[in-house]
This record gives sequence, C-alpha cells and structure tokens, in this order.
Amino acid sequence: PALLDLFVGDNDVALSARPMDIGAGWSVTNGAFDLQSGYASAATLASLYALALAEAGRANAVLSGIVRPPVLGVAALAARASDANNAWLIRISEVANTFALVERNGGIHTVRASTSVPIAAATDYAIRVVLTDATITATLDGANQISYVSAFQQSATKYGLYAEILGAQFGT
Repeated sequence: PALLDLFVGDNDVALSARPMDIGAGWSVTNGAFDLQSGYASAATLASLYALALAEAGRANAVLSGIVRPPVLGVAALAARASDANNAWLIRISEVANTFALVERNGGIHTVRASTSVPIAAATDYAIRVVLTDATITATLDGANQISYVSAFQQSATKYGLYAEILGAQFGT
C-alpha cells in the first residue's frame, strides 16, 4: 500500500505529530485529529469540519477504513483531494441514514450517488472505495454499493479523513 496508519499510540496525541505506518504523514488542513484508543478522532472543528490528508502519490487507488460516527454525526473518508475545498467524500450520516459519494468542489457539497441505510452512532462501518480513472465505486460493510463516473479530481493524489462533528472516529 501507498498509505497505512494503524492509529497506534497514546491517547490525545495529535495525528500530525506522529508517523504513519506507511506514508509521509498526515497534514491536518482544517480542525484537529488526535488518537483515542486505536482510532483517529476529530478533536477540533474549524469552519464546521475537520480534514486530515496524506499524499499517496497516485490517483487510482483502493481506499479502505473503518468509520465510527458519533450521535448526529457525519463522517467520511476523503479521496482524490487536492486541498481542503476539493475532494471526493465517501460519507456516512447518522442523521440522514445514508451512505453517499459527495463531490466537494470549491467547498460546496453535491451528492452524486447515495443509498439509504441504517447508521447507528458509535458503531464501526467498513468503507471500501475503488478509484479507477473516472469511476468511483464504494461499498459499506461489503454491500450497499454506490458508484459514480466523473473526471472531477481524477488526477488528485491525497486521501484522508473528514468529519463534521467532534468525536467522529476512524480506524483500520
């Protein structure tokens, strides 16, 4: 893999203050993340969200991770990001009970594909995303497949974590 973080370390250590298992490290572009019991946890929001990115050096990739939303939470894996305002978000919402592919273009969110699925707070959900050229396909817990074709951000090579509420957690 180009990137891997097992989120091992002492609680309350900033995500960006420690090395990844594989990769150059995290750049927290908005808010803050820290370690909490083997998860990366959104610790501070700025402008209503937190975002941490890591450079993978490739746009075509397979991205996988555990997302654990808090009560009334929205949390996502970020893919093909170039900066804080331009990325794909593979998002789960405990509020709306949805799993969605969201285009974040100029800071504006547009849902491009979604499915209704029960999402419970403080529950681990496995997200897997395959990005091949213009096609993005994602699954939630090995099912609930959604897909979209777009050239937006097709050559961007950063991946990461996105949260719209404190306490959203991410694992491997």
